[in-house]
Formats: sequence, structure tokens, C-alpha cells
Amino acid sequence: MERSDWKPTKYVENDGCWEPSSDSSALNAASKLMAKRVLAFVEKALREVEYTSVLDLGCGEAPFYGIYGRKASESVLVDWDNGVHSKSCVDVFCDISRRLPFDDQSFDLVLLSDVLEHILDPLSVIKEVCRVLKVGGALVMNTPFLYWLHEEPYDFNRYTEHSLRAFAEKALLTVKKIEPIGGGADVLQDVLVKLMAQSRLRRVVPASNYAFGNLIEKLGIYRAANLATASRMPLAYGCILVREY
Repeated sequence: MERSDWKPTKYVENDGCWEPSSDSSALNAASKLMAKRVLAFVEKALREVEYTSVLDLGCGEAPFYGIYGRKASESVLVDWDNGVHSKSCVDVFCDISRRLPFDDQSFDLVLLSDVLEHILDPLSVIKEVCRVLKVGGALVMNTPFLYWLHEEPYDFNRYTEHSLRAFAEKALLTVKKIEPIGGGADVLQDVLVKLMAQSRLRRVVPASNYAFGNLIEKLGIYRAANLATASRMPLAYGCILVREY
């Protein structure tokens, strides 16, 4: 269902495909690699789950609305008042670390993208997600691992695959998938670009390095390095957790 209060920001559609924006005011060039990897995970995850109603929790500017909004008949965008992003498309303002203002079993899908690291008590949030999910519904979630501090001072944690599995178990959610997003080669590229972004050449280096990164990603050695190291040093993690009862 289309919304008049939403517009593309971090991700834009080009010839029917979604990609990270080239607008530096919407997406810092030094963060494009992470954005690209997360987009690939979320797009794939949304194809793997069934939904008509969506809760986009900690939505910010709802960068994924353009993807899920065409399929969903209902979407509710939720964020807190002190977020750093535009609030123009937010439907409900609340402290998402507390009880959510929704009835039990209200949504088929909850999207929690780049949010968990900003929560002091992540388990309480995941338990609340389970409560508002319908039976058979899914939580699609991603959270960074080897990644710089952001949105400070509200950046509290980094989680391993093992902690994410433990959260799912304690929240009574079934793990359909927990997978690394990116690997060591991505981490190295991300760190180098961010270091250069702090240099005197910061106006030109991040964008040029992102373009260079796109080229070297095509090399077999880059892909092999990512695959070989993904399980031990991922850039981030992506999850699909399902409420089965």
C-alpha cells in the first residue's frame, strides 16, 4: 500500500532494482558497503517470508518501505522521539525498549534493521516482538558486528551468532536463519574507506574507494577471502526468526 508521506532515502530504485543511494546527504559514501550488504540480505529475507501486515520497528526513514510496502496491505512505522533521522513517515513514537503499544499477534512481519545494537536490553525487545507477531509470523533482523560506533551515545552492543541464537531461544522464537553478512575482506575494505574518510582527502576518497571496492569485489580472491572468513569475522549478521506457537 503506497504512502504519500514516504520517499526513498538510503536506497533508491533503478530500473526495477534497489541499490544504495549516490546522494551523500542520504547515505555517507563511507557506509555504502554496509548498506549494500544489508540491502542484499533484507531483500532476500523478505522474499522468503509471507506477510500482509508489517511492523517496521526503529524504522528511522524507513529505507526498506519501498520493498515491503508494495506487498503489504498494512504497515506501521515506529521509532523513538530522539532518533537522528527524519520523522516525517513515523506512525507511532514510543520507547521501543518498553512494552509496545500493540495487541498480541498483530503483525505477520516485524522488521528490526540496524536497531538491536542501540538497545540496552535486547532480549526484552525480542520478547515483545514475539508477543506482537502472529503465529507463523517472522522477525527479519540485521545488526552490525565488526563495525564502527554510530548514532552515539546510543550505540551499546555488538552480538555474535551465539548470542542471537540465545535471544531467540529465550524469546521462544525459532531460528529459520542466522547468517553472516560479509566477511573479512568486507571488514578490511570498510575500515580502510572509513580511515580515509577521516583524512584530508575525505571529500573524494570515500566515493572513489567505494567505486574501487566494487571492482575488486569481482575478483575471485576477494570473494574467496570473504567466504573463508565470514563465520569468524563478519561485517554484520542477518536473522529470520519465526513464531511457531
